[in-house]
Amino acid sequence: MRRGFYGVLATLEEFGAGAQAEIGRRLGIDPSDMVAILNDLEHAGYVSRARDPEDRRRNSVTITDAGSQALVWFDTAIAAAQDEMLSALSAAERDQLIGLLERIVARRPDGPGQRARPERALPGTP
Repeated sequence: MRRGFYGVLATLEEFGAGAQAEIGRRLGIDPSDMVAILNDLEHAGYVSRARDPEDRRRNSVTITDAGSQALVWFDTAIAAAQDEMLSALSAAERDQLIGLLERIVARRPDGPGQRARPERALPGTP
């Protein structure tokens, strides 16, 4: 599984078909990386791409039935790995950890899924 596969599939499942560029922006994926990810997902039969009939310059991406099934498999694998990783924590501690992580993500000035940008330049740079 290539980095970004899960995010793309989960985004399509949650929000429905969308423009290739918009999905990439939503997930903070560089456009060239997005093309490679979609090529692999399309080759695996997890997504389909077609020209947007309203704007022929855009590609509309749709999750396939196989992509939805793969997403269920990924969700199961992620849940099992998470359970194993957090096995030392009680249910209350897990809930607390998740709440704290959600607060961190929500407070990012550039939004969830975006790469952090430095607020000031490094010494010696403009």
